[in-house]
Formats: sequence, C-alpha cells, structure tokens
Amino acid sequence: MPSPEVVTFYIPGQEPDTRITIFQLKELRVHSSILKLYSAYFRKFMDSPDKESAPPSAMWKYDWTGKVEQDGSWYVVDRRGQESKKQRGATSCSDLDIMAFENIIMSMYQKPYEITSTAHLQEITALADFYRCLPVVSNSLYSAFFRSPKLLANIKDHRELLLELSCKLRHRELFNDCLVLISGYWPPDQLPFKTKIEDKRLARLAENVHNRVGAVLARSIQNILVNKSAPDAGKLLNAAVSVTRGSLVQYHKFLLLSDIMKDITKNKLKLNTSAVAGEGEYIHNFLFIELEEEDIPWDTTETDW
Repeated sequence: MPSPEVVTFYIPGQEPDTRITIFQLKELRVHSSILKLYSAYFRKFMDSPDKESAPPSAMWKYDWTGKVEQDGSWYVVDRRGQESKKQRGATSCSDLDIMAFENIIMSMYQKPYEITSTAHLQEITALADFYRCLPVVSNSLYSAFFRSPKLLANIKDHRELLLELSCKLRHRELFNDCLVLISGYWPPDQLPFKTKIEDKRLARLAENVHNRVGAVLARSIQNILVNKSAPDAGKLLNAAVSVTRGSLVQYHKFLLLSDIMKDITKNKLKLNTSAVAGEGEYIHNFLFIELEEEDIPWDTTETDW
C-alpha cells in the first residue's frame, strides 16, 4: 500500500503533536492547540472524558484517522479504539473532499488556498459546519476569493446556491453580490419575479429587494414625465424602446443620458468591480442595489456560530 502524502503545518516554537491520516491518501501533521482554538469539534472530542491520554512514548499526542459511515460519508476520529473495528472503504472520498478538509485546516493557519468551483466551496462550507469552525473559514475567504478566478467567474450562474452558502458562512461580500445578481435581474421573459432559492426566508428577502429596484425604476420614469412636456417625454421614452433591444437595463441607461434620471447604472458588486450594468453577461442586470443593515439575515455582532 502506498504511503500517504505528508503535509506538515508549522508555527514558531512548536512541533506538530497531532497526526490526521485520511485513508492512506493524505497525512496532515498539525498542532492540537490550533485545532482546539478554531474548531469546537476538536475542542470537544480531543480531550473528552472517554479518551485516555497517549503514553509518553507515543510519537503523537493525538493520532486521528478517517472513519466511514454507512451512507459512505466520512469524518475524522481518534485512531485509538478504531484498530479492532472493521473499517468500510471510503467509497465517497474524492480528491475534492480531501482538498476541502485540508482547506479548512489551512484556514486555521492563515495559509492561502484556491477555491476551484462552486462545488468546492459547497464542500468547504459543509465541512466547516460539521467541524464547527465556520468563523475562521469565513474569514479566510477574503483572500481565497482573490486566488479563485474560476469561482468568481461562476457567481452569476450559481447565485442562488451561493447566496445560501454565503448566509451559512456569514460572508457579507459574497452575500451582497449574490443578492444583487438575483434581485437586480430583469430579463424580458421573466414576469413575475422567480427564484430557485430553497430557503423561504432568503427567497422573500430577494423578492423584497427586487421590488425595491422596481420602485426606483418607476420613480425614474415618473421624473421624466414630471420634468418634461408630454410630447418630449413621449419622444424620449419611444426612442429608448427603439434602441435598447428588450433590455430594461439598457432602456434606463438610455434615459440616463437625458440627465434627468438618477444614476442607476452604478456597480455595487464587491467581488467584481469591473462589471457594467446592461453590458455583456450583465445585459439584464441592475447592479446599483445598496443593501441595508436590516437586509443581512444574521446577527452581525456574533463572533462564533
């Protein structure tokens, strides 16, 4: 059987005292102090009353390994007591699973990493939730996102799923961008507002923000009708319809040229500051939405969750 790939984590003045072996595929050499500091799971189970301390001659103070459940899922446990048990094969353990587990450990050490896809972030989030280390993983995403161009390029396509992940992670920038992309989407063939968001609370929030966009657009048209004579207003609105190819965003951008309308073409995305409303992949997207504090669906004062 081939030896696992060894990855050693370092902190000044301390040698790793913990080994985590994942099915002879990867061996992580880490520090129990770091695991206990950032993960409530390790804090609870590494020194639980049912566990005996390692003998003084042991190479590792803590020696953990992967354990497979009946449904094929896996998690890491103390190796002691597992030797005599027949272990199931890790049929569902993929490279992505192992990478995501290593990523949550990397977040505890403030080591940079890349997120390759939405599925990768989904796995990182699920593991961070299981090992109860969501805060440290959430904080690590600020640097990870800027090393992850593939993920950022897919935010628009996966906005509903990523909105729910961002809520679990309590990551405000990702949450902002997903909600802006969902609620600011006004394609010509989608009336009334539709969304694939499964969480009913988030779905209601997205619809409410969408309606706020509609109110801004209605007021903008009203300004034209109030500030121009009826013939001039009619000419301007007809001209906008004729040149904007069914894009409501381009329609309002055309009206903006009259210097009457409020600037509704601003880009409020945090992770894609170069996006332009009404152009390219954002041809049907208003990006001017400014989220309010009451739009954030979690307690922003909490530091542990």
